[in-house]
Amino acid sequence: MPKELKTRVTRKGYHQFFDKKEESWEYTHRRVVEKKLGRRLGSDEVVHHINGDKSNNRPENLSALKGNVHQRIHSGHPNACFRCGRSGHSAGDCYASTDFEGKPL
Repeated sequence: MPKELKTRVTRKGYHQFFDKKEESWEYTHRRVVEKKLGRRLGSDEVVHHINGDKSNNRPENLSALKGNVHQRIHSGHPNACFRCGRSGHSAGDCYASTDFEGKPL
């Protein structure tokens, strides 16, 4: 008989699951992106829900961003590149070696 997966939704609307191996509650969107990238997220990385729906944790709706770029997107620069945080191009067309603050990517 398969064991039941424990899940919950936080007050802020993020989905979580109980990871038995880690013995802790984990954010679903972070785990999905880690699987998508094939690596753990860095301490300076956050996950952005592209369409703004926190319950939509499909891989194509999630993007790993540096924290400063994520903050820029949510503070009046909605068309900023997900990679560098500058406006005027998309992440697929981004060739920047630094982010909008001059920090290396």
